[in-house]
Formats: sequence, C-alpha cells, structure tokens
Amino acid sequence: MKINVNNIEKLTEVINVVEERAKVRTVLPSNVAYYIENQLEQSLSDKGLPKKDWKGLKFTFNPNADRFPRAYRYEPEATLVNIERFASGWFVTKVWRGYCTSRRWEMRGKLSESQEQAILKNFYEF
Repeated sequence: MKINVNNIEKLTEVINVVEERAKVRTVLPSNVAYYIENQLEQSLSDKGLPKKDWKGLKFTFNPNADRFPRAYRYEPEATLVNIERFASGWFVTKVWRGYCTSRRWEMRGKLSESQEQAILKNFYEF
C-alpha cells in the first residue's frame, strides 16, 4: 500500500476497513496529515535534519498514544499507521490495529549515513 497522506478519501476507506470491528474509531485521516505537517516535520527540522535528507525515513504513528497506570493490567488496542517519506512526499504504507504505546511517533529502521552526517553537521554549526 502507498497512499499520499493528503488523499483523505483513500485513507478514509483504508482506515474504515481496519477499524471495522473496533468499538471506538480512533484515527481521522485529516489528523494523520495534520500531525505530519505540524509536528513531525517541525521535529525533524528542530533536530537539524534538512528536508533534502528526509527521503527514506519511516515512522509509526499512534494518534491515541497514552501512558497507562501500572495498576491497569491490559494494554488497549489502537489503530496504528506506518508513514514513509518518498521523494514526492509522505505516504501511508500500512494501517493496522495494535497496542497503544507511550509515544506518538516511533522511528522504524535506522538513519542512513548521509542523514546522520547532516544532523551532526547542523549540530556543530552555530
């Protein structure tokens, strides 16, 4: 699957299929695009990774991430979305039901050599 994050119609179809049996619908397609544009991209810029080096980055997004008290024995399920950066923009590559985690964004994979060097270069330049 490869759906542009701004294609709300296709994202809605996929999310509806995944959340078909869920008691509570948890992901709005517009939220995915909003978080990418306003939080993820800002965070990447703040960390010093230039936009030209974003290609190949993969993230898992859980819009309902929350911390649960230790007394709560179970982890609730949520709808998770894998997002990957291609040359033409951000795309959703997978949508599935999984367990909630304590973070909104989780990085999958590893930074490439050029991405690591770009962050270090920006770190040392003031």
